[in-house]
Amino acid sequence: MKPILALSLLITGCGEEPKYCTEMGCASGVTFTILDSYGGPATGAAGTITIDGIDHEFDCSGESDSNYFCNEGILFISVESGTTASYTIEWGDESVQDEV
Repeated sequence: MKPILALSLLITGCGEEPKYCTEMGCASGVTFTILDSYGGPATGAAGTITIDGIDHEFDCSGESDSNYFCNEGILFISVESGTTASYTIEWGDESVQDEV
């Protein structure tokens, strides 16, 4: 099964809508929705997303670090700004690459 990146390329900031803020703070970043070939969340996805030449590695099958958050196929990467994202996503024994 090939993972599908349903890209909700949502670059958010602390001064703009929509915000990802709590009482503890706010984070600027980009949100990706990663779906499997059946249209369900690719919960065990892992890979690299490169935003303006900076690699952001993630693994949604384990615990996340402070630079990204994974939950049910939703990936949020904390970045200040960016215009181009290329990605390599692996899920099971399949992978997909592209650029947006």
